[in-house]
Amino acid sequence: MANHRVPFTFIVPIIAWRMKDQRLLTTLASMFYLIGFIGLATGTNQLVPLWAILIVAGSGFSLSLAMMFFSLRTRSSHEAAEMSRMVQSIGYLTASVGPFLFDLFHDLTQGWTTPLLLLIVTSILMFGLGLGAARTRFV
Repeated sequence: MANHRVPFTFIVPIIAWRMKDQRLLTTLASMFYLIGFIGLATGTNQLVPLWAILIVAGSGFSLSLAMMFFSLRTRSSHEAAEMSRMVQSIGYLTASVGPFLFDLFHDLTQGWTTPLLLLIVTSILMFGLGLGAARTRFV
């Protein structure tokens, strides 16, 4: 599935670099995730390919934007490396807990509704945090 996000990871940085701020792209990434996860939660089996495409698009958008923000929001390569080290350490640590929690909620509830609600909430949090990161300013 990771290889399917490649077109988005190539296109989004080109677009993002030319934009004054990246709030629109951040919004699109979050909405792709949100619509895809809500679609899966509704149980509309005929549209599963569409939900998967939207989730993959959100993944490509968000990954490339996250990597772009390191250089867009800093003034030097040293600052970018420092921010990258800190953010990726926290991000990968947090992300490593995600699959465990997803499986735990599935096992505890014997269904997919609660785990998908967790992903929906995560998409909403990503939207809020992403809008903050997408503002034109240096850290």
